[in-house]
Amino acid sequence: MRTIAHPAHAPGRALIAYSAGIFALLAFPSDLYLPSLPAIRGALEATDAQVQLTLAAFAVGFGAAQLAYGPLSDRFGRRPVLLSGLALFMLGSIAAMLAPSIELLVAARLLQGIGACSGPVTGRAIVRDVYDPVRGARALAQIMTLVLLVPMVSPLVGGYLTVWFGWRAPFGLMLAYGLALWIASWLVLAESNRHCEPTATDVAQFARNARVIYSNRTFSAYAVCFTLTYAGLFFYLSTAPFVLIEVLQVRPQDFGLWFVIPVAGNFCGSFVCARLTRRVALPALLGAGAAFVALGGLLMLALAAGGLAHPLAIVGPMAVYLFGLGFINPVSLAAAIAPFARIAGTASALLGCTQLLFAAVVSQLFMRLFFDGAPLQLAAAVALAAVLVATAYALLIRPLARA
Repeated sequence: MRTIAHPAHAPGRALIAYSAGIFALLAFPSDLYLPSLPAIRGALEATDAQVQLTLAAFAVGFGAAQLAYGPLSDRFGRRPVLLSGLALFMLGSIAAMLAPSIELLVAARLLQGIGACSGPVTGRAIVRDVYDPVRGARALAQIMTLVLLVPMVSPLVGGYLTVWFGWRAPFGLMLAYGLALWIASWLVLAESNRHCEPTATDVAQFARNARVIYSNRTFSAYAVCFTLTYAGLFFYLSTAPFVLIEVLQVRPQDFGLWFVIPVAGNFCGSFVCARLTRRVALPALLGAGAAFVALGGLLMLALAAGGLAHPLAIVGPMAVYLFGLGFINPVSLAAAIAPFARIAGTASALLGCTQLLFAAVVSQLFMRLFFDGAPLQLAAAVALAAVLVATAYALLIRPLARA
């Protein structure tokens, strides 16, 4: 019955589809409730920064827990770690659905993040277990293409759930999604870790592994680009609901329609990247992604500085930015983890932890110190991240490719 990632079965479409489901544990719980952020602020009498903290708390839990899930999956296998994480995600979803205050909602989101991160961590490790680096990059691009169907639909669904049933309803749907994944994982997922590392959970060994991983030039170079690109996306996710709904007067149920435009850009970028991995080197693909990211960020800043107050001035350039992200994500994931066959889970965890903790901390500082709802502030933050991505590519990836 357990055919996914089984050594007797060649990896194929079933693995890609299943992996997309567990990879979506980052996007789905984040995007589904975005249209309800203003409603949560009103219902729980919170500030903008406190409401944004529900996003940041999820990211912190998601990022920090990877430091445990990665080594645990290297030691005990991918399957038991994933099943345990999904159980925690469901508990967090129940707590969020019932939260009576913003403080308890933040705590519930933290628990959700701790559980949800088991999906992408084990998913990346499974891909590393069954594919070589080039085929792995292709598989990751295909997975990301499917994952992007989730943010295309989830904000629209979340908006209508909020209008029809209130802000708690999206968390009920998250619970149902977690339960469906748990049942599917129990029934069809085989163990892909054929070489469990007994010392992976040893704290001293973890520190040594982390030192080896972070000191690797390939890992660090791709991790910087990966992290900075996601920081720009996190700025957008944190502030776009307030800018579009409250400043630009987009209805909550229509927020998802505008949200589709940037996600469509990411979908197209992942689709194109998946096709190009067969004939274009990974550093060149990342360079193309960095160029689109920079173009999108600077275009958004130019339109905002010019006073163009329209949703399309935000979501249009963000579509260009996310087209570039469609290149950077799969390439960075495959290239950064490739040198670490026996500790792929640990490398995956450190990469994801760096990405999410940096984005969460920086975005929370931005919300508290600089953001007051203006489109120009959102555009400036995204543009800054975009320029830093292009700079990182020029200073880190290109010299690495020539070496």
